[in-house]
Amino acid sequence: QHQYVFGVDGGIELKPTEWIKLYGTVSYQAINNYAFYAREDQFFGSKTFYELNYANASKFRLEVGATQQLISNKIWFNGFIYAQRPELKSGNDIPFEERLGAEASFTFKPTSAMSINTWTQYVGERETFGAPKETLKSFILFNTELDYQLTEKFGLYVKVLNILGQEYEIWKGYEERPFQIFGGIKLTL
Repeated sequence: QHQYVFGVDGGIELKPTEWIKLYGTVSYQAINNYAFYAREDQFFGSKTFYELNYANASKFRLEVGATQQLISNKIWFNGFIYAQRPELKSGNDIPFEERLGAEASFTFKPTSAMSINTWTQYVGERETFGAPKETLKSFILFNTELDYQLTEKFGLYVKVLNILGQEYEIWKGYEERPFQIFGGIKLTL
């Protein structure tokens, strides 16, 4: 299927001080042959399967946010909230796309080699598609990451996701992982 997108967007940005930036954006997209997933009526065991569908759709989104450096190049905050209307031509919501959401991050860089980043994400309720139509619950995730640059090209990191171990689903029937810890090596070429 070929997909065609027509859209317009705009925004405004204000810097009341050197350390604070406030912004707002608005966008609209009309999409021909938008690809989305819907659950099939067939069940195998306890799992639900999904099939790819196409329909004309539109997306309207309004976003406002702020960025602030609390201490120059040491501590800063970034956050935004958004409201959107992801709609199929039939009038139903685009399946598994939320109407409300927010993200926020807080970064602390105690030395030039180390940074600590924490972030949270809120995803609002989302509707499924087909019969029976259901609503997936909203969820909030808290995450953190520690980066340490040993040399110019070599570093280490530790990342912790879903710190509170929240049970949530992005896709109906498939629960996402609870508390997770990752670690690794970073190589810059």
